[in-house]
Amino acid sequence: MSALIRSEFIKLRTTRTALALFLVVLILSVVPELLYALLISPDSALDHWSASVGTSVQLAGLFGLIFGILGITGEYRYGTITYTYLTAPRRGRVVIVKLVVYALFGALLTLTALLVANLVLGVVFAIRGIELQPVADQLGSYARQVVAAGLMTAFGVALGALIRNQVLAIAGTLIWAFVVELMISLWAPTVGACLPFAALATVTNGPVGGDTGGFELSSVAAFFVVLAYIGAFSVAALLTSLRRDVT
Repeated sequence: MSALIRSEFIKLRTTRTALALFLVVLILSVVPELLYALLISPDSALDHWSASVGTSVQLAGLFGLIFGILGITGEYRYGTITYTYLTAPRRGRVVIVKLVVYALFGALLTLTALLVANLVLGVVFAIRGIELQPVADQLGSYARQVVAAGLMTAFGVALGALIRNQVLAIAGTLIWAFVVELMISLWAPTVGACLPFAALATVTNGPVGGDTGGFELSSVAAFFVVLAYIGAFSVAALLTSLRRDVT
C-alpha cells in the first residue's frame, strides 16, 4: 500500500497537468484579490473580504473536481492504468489510494488559494491603511472549505473511475452540477438537499436555510452524505472494472 501511495505522489509531482493546475489556481487567487484590494472602498472592504476569498476557493474546488476526473480517466485514455493494475492487481487498493492522494491534493490546492488570497488582501489593505480582518475569526470556515475541496477532488476520482471517458465524465458532471441538480432542488428541495453538490455546498458553507421543505442537513451530516456518494461510485467503478478489459 505504501508503494502505491508513493507512486501516486510521484505521478502528481511529475505530471504537467498538476503543475499547470497549481499555477492556474495561484493566478486566480492573486489577480482577482489584487484588483479587489486595490479598487474596493475602505468603508466596505471588510464586509466583502470573506466573499472575495470565497470566490477564489470555489474556483480551486471546481478545478480540483475536474483534476480528480482527469487523474483517473487520463490513465484509461493513455493505457497507463494497465501497468498500474499489473503492479497492484487488487484494484480496490488502487482506487482507495487514488481517492486519498487526490483528496489531499485538492485540500492542499484550496489551502494554497486561501493562504495566497489572504496574503494579497492583507498586504494591500495594510498598505492602504485599511483595518485587517482577524484571520482567526475565519478559521472554522476555512477548515470547512479545505475539507470540502478534498471531498470534491475525491468525488471527481470516483466519477472518473466509473465513467472512464474523459469528455463524457467532465461534461456530464458539470451539466449535472449546474443544471440538473439545480432543477431537482427547485422542484423537490428535500431531495435536492441530499444531492452530492448540494451536500458539498453544505460542508463548505454550513446550512444556508431556504425552501428545503423543513429538511436541512448539518455540515457533519453533509460530510457523511458526500462520503457515501464517493463510496457508492467507487464501489460501482470497481464492480464494473472487473468486467472490463483495461488493455
